[in-house]
Amino acid sequence: MGLGYFIDNALLGKKDTVYSHGGNTISQNAYFCVTPHSKLGVVVMSNNAGKDAMDIARKLLTKAWEAKTGKKVEKKKTTIENASDFEGIYATMVGKVKIQKERDDTYTAYMDSGTFKLSKTKEGTYKLKYKLLGLIPMSNAELDQVELYTEDIEGNHVIVASKPGKKIIGGVKINKPTNIPMAWKSYEGHYKLLNNFEKKEWQIKDVEFTIEDGYLMMKTKYKSGHTSTTILKPINDTEAIIEGLGRSMQETIYMKDGLFHYAGLRFEKIKGKK
Repeated sequence: MGLGYFIDNALLGKKDTVYSHGGNTISQNAYFCVTPHSKLGVVVMSNNAGKDAMDIARKLLTKAWEAKTGKKVEKKKTTIENASDFEGIYATMVGKVKIQKERDDTYTAYMDSGTFKLSKTKEGTYKLKYKLLGLIPMSNAELDQVELYTEDIEGNHVIVASKPGKKIIGGVKINKPTNIPMAWKSYEGHYKLLNNFEKKEWQIKDVEFTIEDGYLMMKTKYKSGHTSTTILKPINDTEAIIEGLGRSMQETIYMKDGLFHYAGLRFEKIKGKK
């Protein structure tokens, strides 16, 4: 990434360079991509967070580039020579994920949204399938496009999620802390909000600080019914950092005057509720 633009040499089969950037909220998303050499560009804006503006823009740019140049973009499949090691606790874009090895080529991933099965492909990558009731693998058109593998990048063991024309870091492995300060153990419990987000979709119902599997966790329940679990790294008796790489991660949550503070919100402990 340079000067606010993502640089992609793979989208057009390494025949042209694409510069891009995007952004989203809970109810909108937008994305643009350009190829200065070919003088082509696409901008997609949507008032629906469920529409993937990035995917649409990249597909349109690819078709425009093929039409203008008369060349066909050849996509090469990702091949991983060494088997990936997924087992562990990860901080991801969807919260905490616990991955356990079942057999040599199979893992099970447990997350707030459900249980998933990871199965190895002949290319050495892994496919993700949802397990109904935690038992029955179910097919999903979007999940079927995604291939997963792990890499070690600058001291971080990360999961890379790849699908045609798109590759992102899906999560980073978090090592179990050697010690959780006693002060943070005393903070365990449920908290109510003294203020809340104005946007209805973001409003929080309840926050719980707890210790699971040796990790300090913050479980957030939203009024919409959605739950998100994040991993915290204590840095002293009153401050902790949200683990992970990406948006809203590496931010600080802190205790002051008996209240927790995070992103402009204030949390007060509910007495007697554990």
